[in-house]
Amino acid sequence: AQTVPVARAEATSQRAVAALERRAGHDPTAGAALAQHRARLRAPGAARHRRRRVAVAAALAVGALASAGLLRRDAGGVPPASTIAVLPFSVSGGADLAYLREGIVTLLSTQLDGGGTLRSADPRAVLGVAAQVRADGRGSGAAGGGDPAVTVARRVGAGTYVRGSIIEAGGRLLIEATAHRPGDSQPVARAQVEGPTAELFGLVDNLAGRLLSGLSEGPFEQLTRIAATTTSSLPALKAFLEGERHFRAGSFEDAARAFRHAANEDTTFALAYYWLSVAAWWTDDAATLDQAAAAAVRFSSRLRPQDRRILDGWQAFLRGDAPGAERIYRAIVRDEPEHVEAWLQLGELLFHAGPRRGRAVAEARPAFERVVEFEPEHISAIMHLSRIAATDGRLSDLDSLSRRALRIGATGEWATEARLHLAFIGGDAGALDAVLASLRTQPEGRSWNGAHYIALAHDNNIAGARRLVTILTDATRTPRVRAFGHIGLAYLALAQGRLRAAGEELGRAAALDPVMALEYRGVVALVPFLSPAPGELAALRDSASRLAATHRPAPPRENPWPTAHDGIQQDIATYLSAALALRAGDVMAARQGRDRLQARSRRLPSNAVVHDLAASLRAQLAVSANRPAVALKELEQLQAIDARADQVGSSPYYSQGLERFIYASLLEAAGRLEDAAHWYGSFSASSIFDLVFLAPSHLRRGSIAERLGQPAESRRHYEAALVLWSGCDAELRPLADDARTRLAALRRETAAQDGGQ
Repeated sequence: AQTVPVARAEATSQRAVAALERRAGHDPTAGAALAQHRARLRAPGAARHRRRRVAVAAALAVGALASAGLLRRDAGGVPPASTIAVLPFSVSGGADLAYLREGIVTLLSTQLDGGGTLRSADPRAVLGVAAQVRADGRGSGAAGGGDPAVTVARRVGAGTYVRGSIIEAGGRLLIEATAHRPGDSQPVARAQVEGPTAELFGLVDNLAGRLLSGLSEGPFEQLTRIAATTTSSLPALKAFLEGERHFRAGSFEDAARAFRHAANEDTTFALAYYWLSVAAWWTDDAATLDQAAAAAVRFSSRLRPQDRRILDGWQAFLRGDAPGAERIYRAIVRDEPEHVEAWLQLGELLFHAGPRRGRAVAEARPAFERVVEFEPEHISAIMHLSRIAATDGRLSDLDSLSRRALRIGATGEWATEARLHLAFIGGDAGALDAVLASLRTQPEGRSWNGAHYIALAHDNNIAGARRLVTILTDATRTPRVRAFGHIGLAYLALAQGRLRAAGEELGRAAALDPVMALEYRGVVALVPFLSPAPGELAALRDSASRLAATHRPAPPRENPWPTAHDGIQQDIATYLSAALALRAGDVMAARQGRDRLQARSRRLPSNAVVHDLAASLRAQLAVSANRPAVALKELEQLQAIDARADQVGSSPYYSQGLERFIYASLLEAAGRLEDAAHWYGSFSASSIFDLVFLAPSHLRRGSIAERLGQPAESRRHYEAALVLWSGCDAELRPLADDARTRLAALRRETAAQDGGQ
């Protein structure tokens, strides 16, 4: 019956020894105390007096650590809130626990030190100053404002201090603590623990964890509080808080390392796995993204049902169930309107998955604004708001949001993106060159993402986006990355209507990776407003047919940008072979390809890509047979399951721009003009590959606005299309010329109306 308490008492003594050993090298008093304490450990019958030994050991440690004083006078400035001073506690109970009045200073300071951004003030200094304040009655001095605790905190350079009480009764301890900041009328954190006296160190660990959760700042407050009660490992909690700190600053690689450390310290720590998965999303680490998300769910039994919902929403988001994820997040914010993480993930969902469902990214704006309302320095929310401002063309807001992000300490991808926007807005060539130079040594995804948002802002700055994507074609990159870079340049050229330039870039991509080039070239040949030559169509169809009949093992995964189609190349080739056949008028071959994809979809019901490719083929066959209602129904099947956002940004098959354009065209033909305009408006945010449809979508929205009697809206869309296609090739000039004619007529009508008034 005595084994466990004796073992815990031994642990207590060993900790006291360790504390004394750390000081013995430079503190004679600690050296003497260490010798006495070791003698006590060797004394006969020590195990029978475990409680007394714990008390004596800790008292000796405290006496040695407090002896030097290490006073630091108040320099007149405001001490940092991240420096925390643990003050002596009041103690009620047995006399053998009196040592804890000062002993708690060393114990709790050690456990709080390094939690997130916190640094504990030296316990020796705290105890020395506290003793002097008590002795000379200076607690009423001006520096302390009448409160001795404030005086002690200021003199040791701490902007936060902890005071508390320890009550012992019947062999049990009740420890209460509150954290304060000078000038605040209420504590900034409270904690209370209770348990057997022999469990002292476990209770202090628990107390520290609860205080850390209350002192944590930032958008993670709700989850941090949950984390503190669902891990029994203080090192795991400290690593978790460190990860949060890095994540808030946009240092996603550092955040991922810290969250992984937390999960290693406590292998059942569900929230550490959750945040590791979220951080992996930002570092393009697909393997960790899925594995950590699965582990979070596996160990979620330690969470309350209402707390598990955030994990459920993330899982739904990752498996492409955007409607399900949206329902979960909206339910959370309905029940808990202050739940910052749920607002954040709702914004992420609407921003990344919305366009594929025909929704503008601006729908995410209220969610991110709610995040910033609660957490004004939430860099991720601020930068998403800047991206929305970019897609809306609100350059003034984009400028202020970018500056705000840098002012509050944006790092990594966010800092790079903010500097890009500011360089373009200000026309600062030197600043732009500096950012571009830094991108040459950064992950490829930063150049790709930056190109996307630059292409949408700054008057559709495709030329600026091209400078960013060109970085991917540098000779230092792998052949697959270089091929993907040339493909990106081709699609940017298509966004400007420069068909021959796009063909040249696709040719360069084919020299590096012919299969990848075929996958991206083939879908371009299906775009309704482009007309490939019969010879080109036949060559593409032949290449796709050969690829569909062969198996290409996926090479080692580099990153998600050039490898989005690994594992589905044969499915894409089957689709392309059939769709290109249909474009050439061979309906029978198209049906055969459709049947092969449908059979494969039945064998692999969880493969959403095969399901979507088959549905797309059925829709295209229905359009060719003049069955628009059937085509609409087939295309609506594609909207039931969403691709993951990391896939949408890297592939036209996942972003489904072709299918959305066909769907909007069918709605327009059916007279559902407002619905059609809504879907035509979905090409401005989700993917560089969607930009091919941007100018034509503006043309269609301009026409719809005319029919709806909205001349100002119509002019805006025609003007946007003409800016994009100002240098288009001859094949597209008839469309551009028609827009110019319509725009001129609208301007004359407006002038006539203004003159009549």
